[in-house]
Amino acid sequence: MPTGQSTPRINRSVVNIVFVCLITRIVFFGFVHPWTADKEENVVLQSDAWGYHMLARNILEHGSFSIEMDQVPNSSRTPLYPGFVAAVYAVFGYKPWVAICVQMVLDALACLLLFLTLFRLFDYRVGLIAAFFYAIDPMLILYSSATLLSDSLFVGLVVVAFYWFSRGFKADSSGKTVVYYGVCGFFMGLATLCRPISQYLPVVFIVFLLVWYRKQWREGLRYAVVFMVIFAVTLLPWYIRNYKTFGHFVFSSASYQNMLVGYVAPMEMIRRNQSFNEVKASLLEEAEQRMIADGLDPETMDGWEKGKYYRPLAMSYIKRDPVLFGKTYLYGVMYLFTSLNTTVFSEKLGITMPEANIKGTHNVIDLVKNFIAKKGVAGVVMALVIAPLFLVAYLGAVLGFFVSWKKYNRYIIVLCAVIIVYFAALTGVKGMARFKLPAIPFYLAFTGIGLSYLRDRFLRH
Repeated sequence: MPTGQSTPRINRSVVNIVFVCLITRIVFFGFVHPWTADKEENVVLQSDAWGYHMLARNILEHGSFSIEMDQVPNSSRTPLYPGFVAAVYAVFGYKPWVAICVQMVLDALACLLLFLTLFRLFDYRVGLIAAFFYAIDPMLILYSSATLLSDSLFVGLVVVAFYWFSRGFKADSSGKTVVYYGVCGFFMGLATLCRPISQYLPVVFIVFLLVWYRKQWREGLRYAVVFMVIFAVTLLPWYIRNYKTFGHFVFSSASYQNMLVGYVAPMEMIRRNQSFNEVKASLLEEAEQRMIADGLDPETMDGWEKGKYYRPLAMSYIKRDPVLFGKTYLYGVMYLFTSLNTTVFSEKLGITMPEANIKGTHNVIDLVKNFIAKKGVAGVVMALVIAPLFLVAYLGAVLGFFVSWKKYNRYIIVLCAVIIVYFAALTGVKGMARFKLPAIPFYLAFTGIGLSYLRDRFLRH
């Protein structure tokens, strides 16, 4: 059973793919031209991006981790991405487009590290194919080259952590192994400081280490402890900050509101036949009314205090109609992987295109008809470019999973599959394409395996 190469090599093909990765992002960046004042205000600094921008500015100007100076310090955002943007601003001034340029370069480096990782765990061709699809993936291109959002940096840090994991897995000595797993824990910690969604992912790696090294259980336990301790130490300063600032030894308050807005809102959109923003506003208002009824002022409450109201309210809606919640959850995961995100693409490119109302539509034919009617020519053209790429990647991944079971290390295969499920399960209910980004490197591993297998079969015939 092949288990990959211990010393990956970089040749011209690899360099060309990394070059393609960078060029695709530069080209899309050029079409968006976010350096202009109009695009910066109306396209780049929208929604969450505005919050990151203001956090970075206030870090530099006031040493405060808050979006507005008259607000209490922010309890939901984690520090790494605002700190990254602030570091760019400190050198180049308040220019979001420069931060995006840095993102593009880092994403190209992530493409290279993905190749090296999969070369080490599987083989050269698997790594090459996966890196190529990473280079041309429309969602990775979009969010690395046209948004001031944490997604691209987060994906890069997850890939870096996985790279060091692969080095530990293939190391030829116990000393190197423990160091590499420790570095993996550090970068997993940085990824979690970028986006809290990965805070439970170390459990997956720890279980893997304990199972894989079960015959040398002392070594496995040592690796797991080192990994976990370094991960925890990386997060510790932020825990201490939250305890000193809010009196709560908790990492982030985002999960409380996400449970209400992210998990319940999609279900209520169907039941109420309203838009996401309408449902979100209604749910938050309902929670605030409960706070006021208890004699509290929502304006002075921090995220954890509000969370005492968000979570019970969310659970009451879920318990009220668990069947609808389950269906919405499954549909959300489906949309996570099938959404072409043409509305976001059009917004970045300055093309007027209404949002297709597909959230309450579960018939495939109706979905297609609705899409064509709403999106028009521009949307259909985008779909004809994006959909075939997704189709090839997904079909290759499905084939690759079954092929890999007999050809490669099954424990690594399970690990990759569990990581995909982890990200899909925690964010899939929202059905937003950007939330599938951290799963992309892992399912592209299967795409590489599947397409490599097809190539070999074709050449044999």
